[in-house]
Amino acid sequence: MGVPGSYVRLPFDDWLAVDEAAPEEADALLDAVYEHRRERWLDVDKTWDALDMLLVLATGGETGIAGGARAMTPYRGGETSFLDAGDVRRVAGALARTPFDRLVAAYDPEVMAAAYPPGVWTDRASLEPLEGTYARVRDFFRAAAADLDFVLIVIG
Repeated sequence: MGVPGSYVRLPFDDWLAVDEAAPEEADALLDAVYEHRRERWLDVDKTWDALDMLLVLATGGETGIAGGARAMTPYRGGETSFLDAGDVRRVAGALARTPFDRLVAAYDPEVMAAAYPPGVWTDRASLEPLEGTYARVRDFFRAAAADLDFVLIVIG
């Protein structure tokens, strides 16, 4: 299935502090968000990749929830990238316009089989557990867009 993923909402000034900090200091700043402002942190475990792929398929490549992000200093050694406030609004809009049923309808067994180990996301019924996560991701991006936040994407 892949590696775990998380999203972190940050106001511009907080994002800038993280972006300009040395790696250890950036880790400490993000740890503080995790510990004290937990509502700004969304863990999606290993589902981020499947949701991203399904959203790309459902929107005809318009958007995903991981693609298009720009790289930055890794958080705790994981692959870390970010979406600026404009990107966040674009993703939030795509999520709002794309009900989960449309993701399920866009499911392509050949694409998924090529991307994941055998037995993972094998048919439309296997996608059912993603529905709750998709709703949380949609709500998270809606709140981030409303607050003009940047979103960090931490994979690993």
